Amino acid sequence: MKKLIGWIVIIIFSITTVFLVGKNNNQYSISCTDKKIEVQLKYKGLENSVDFTKDNEDSYYIAFKDKIVIIEKNGKSYVVIEDNNFNIWSIEYFNNKLYIATNDKVISYDLKSKQIDTCIENIPNYGDFPRMLMKIKGEYLFVTVGSATNSGVVGPDNTWLSNYPNHHDYTAKKITLKGLSFGENNNGAFVPNGIQNIKGQIIEGNSIGNSTILIYNLTTKAYETFAWGIRNINGIDFSSEGKIYATVGGMENRGLRPVINDSDYIYEVKKGVWHGFPDFTGGDPINSPRFGDQQGKVNDFLLEKHPGSNPPAPIYQHNEVTSLGAFCIDAKGALSNKDTMFFYDKICNEILSLNMKERPKSLVQLGSKSSIANMKMVDDKLVILENNAGILYTMKLNENKDSAYMKNNLYISLLVVTLTSIVSIILLLLRRKYK
Repeated sequence: MKKLIGWIVIIIFSITTVFLVGKNNNQYSISCTDKKIEVQLKYKGLENSVDFTKDNEDSYYIAFKDKIVIIEKNGKSYVVIEDNNFNIWSIEYFNNKLYIATNDKVISYDLKSKQIDTCIENIPNYGDFPRMLMKIKGEYLFVTVGSATNSGVVGPDNTWLSNYPNHHDYTAKKITLKGLSFGENNNGAFVPNGIQNIKGQIIEGNSIGNSTILIYNLTTKAYETFAWGIRNINGIDFSSEGKIYATVGGMENRGLRPVINDSDYIYEVKKGVWHGFPDFTGGDPINSPRFGDQQGKVNDFLLEKHPGSNPPAPIYQHNEVTSLGAFCIDAKGALSNKDTMFFYDKICNEILSLNMKERPKSLVQLGSKSSIANMKMVDDKLVILENNAGILYTMKLNENKDSAYMKNNLYISLLVVTLTSIVSIILLLLRRKYK
């Protein structure tokens, strides 16, 4: 009798353990809604990673805040470069060099000679959106620079003020201001905290502006502004036609110039074009009734004259602000239709797919504690870097129509059912024995 009770206790403990482990795993789970696509765990142990890239030898480079680790094809891993002064935002690989966006500059690191060269420096990325993203196309490196503020005016919502009291949005091209003032200190636009504008004030273009994409020639090492007036880019990629698309954050209801009812967007970024920040968002003027409060009050323009004609409208408007994150394009149609876009929704914690013929649909559901650092199309696979659990996933067309995670979940379910059945049988036998 004591032995039977002991076995029952052990089995109940086992079932409880399985349940708790399964529940914990679900917090970092990943599941694909398209049964034709298989999700595989490629590497783990990558907690707090920020980005990744891959070379021509099938080695992956994983970037952390102050170091980059290589994972070779055979599984061997080691630190490639490490510096306590680094604050890495993103990395790219090209011709045996790593391009590293760190702090306020972009550097290159030669993997053979170990030489470090500065490509671009003194980038004004100290503000609300300091992360710089990079993407290489042909002989060119594209670098994103976010806005310093929510909507063009420094204010108490800018947590970086104590460290950078003179920082503000820098324009990439010459602009003329209306001379509006905000708050108790009459703060102006495109100037430091506490400084006013005057009507007709001209702000000269900075060599590197905020809310821009820079284009860097990998051969000549020259760079210039590719596009401007783009508030903050959270993901960037190229279509099969070489067009640039990006997820862009909308303006928020905060600061001295709050904007109500804005959303995040996906834009086609056009060369040489001003895309609207800080007077247009989503293709609409900031004084549109769309952005009015309950009394119908709206913001006025900051700029006296707007560059060119009306800025371009986005190709997609999301239903939330501060939601869209990592982004990539299936330019070859490896997983879906050609040029299908994949983007990460941080609020719903899911990856959605979008093509021009349909509304976006959920492709990947993530656990409540999961967080996507970046994702890219690599060798006809969607590669996803999850940095809380520290896992690099790959997604590809599933020839067996059965994903590894579906199998794992099936095994866990079978184990629970088996243990439950054993307990039920033992209890039934006990009842018969002592009846």
